[in-house]
Amino acid sequence: MTDVDKVIVTAVGTDLENNIALVSEENVTAGAGEVVVEVEAAPVNGADALFAMGWFGVYPDVPAAMGAEGVGRVVEAGPGVDPALIGRRVIMIPTFRFGTWATKTVVPATNVVPVPEDVDPQQLAMLAVNPATAHVLLHEYVDLRPGNWVGLDLANSAVAHYLIPLAKRAGLNTLAVVRRDAVVDEVKALGADIVLVDGEDLAVRMDEALAGARLRVLFEGTGDPDQVARLVTAVADGGTVVAFASATGRTPAIPLGDLIYRGIALRSVYIVGWLQNAPREKVQRMYAELAGLVAEGVIGAEVTATYPLDEFAKAIQHAQQTERNGKVLIVPAARA
Repeated sequence: MTDVDKVIVTAVGTDLENNIALVSEENVTAGAGEVVVEVEAAPVNGADALFAMGWFGVYPDVPAAMGAEGVGRVVEAGPGVDPALIGRRVIMIPTFRFGTWATKTVVPATNVVPVPEDVDPQQLAMLAVNPATAHVLLHEYVDLRPGNWVGLDLANSAVAHYLIPLAKRAGLNTLAVVRRDAVVDEVKALGADIVLVDGEDLAVRMDEALAGARLRVLFEGTGDPDQVARLVTAVADGGTVVAFASATGRTPAIPLGDLIYRGIALRSVYIVGWLQNAPREKVQRMYAELAGLVAEGVIGAEVTATYPLDEFAKAIQHAQQTERNGKVLIVPAARA
């Protein structure tokens, strides 16, 4: 048995300052099929705030534990769990039904994946959501071959920081679109072949830059129907648009002519749902591959700040800054 400190949602709504609190819980132990994980690091994602506000795909059953993903060590294994897991570093597959913003958390053993010891734990903490989303986008929607072109907007997003290098490693060409000049060099440094800033003449500039090539797939993260209408002109007939986020809070749409006459399909990815439905072996293989690429330095994300657990409110505020560069992590073992 062990005591834990954890961050919880006490009420659903937009008043995050008063609806999220740090509490202590006594006598936490692993039940059948569960493990107790001592958390080393856990990211603060946009989805965490959406969850607390009741705007995410999983609705909080208050009091609900905060934090979807993270890394830590198994310190206890319940009945029916392989005791060899004890002492292993693991990442936690997100379900939003157990919290990672905690000193320790109880997790179903099926939701932990052992990871290497010689990899930066802060990078591993961020592995479960954004790198997995990028991997699924590139492998689950369109049969992509070396030399194909893929496009993405919101190209300085956390997902894009993994998708662009993964695409480059696979021999794909990338057209990246951003919303401000200040991030162009950042996206170029990730390995994008073409980086353009959105604008009314975007369709013309894309056509010139692609020089006759067309996108097999467009990964869309803004939710802005007007931007989608400009971008979809670069997608090949019969191509696909996959929505992975909505930075504007709006619903993306394919213009009627592109939808009907050119056969452009609109699909979406919800990584929590994909992880729940994918075969366990497939999920493990994906995370093993991604962890290896982190170890090789192929993928990774900048960490702009870390906060101890009792400064969770500052961490949330920092993570919500719109022009922030890098991820915000909670490091529960630290002290303010």
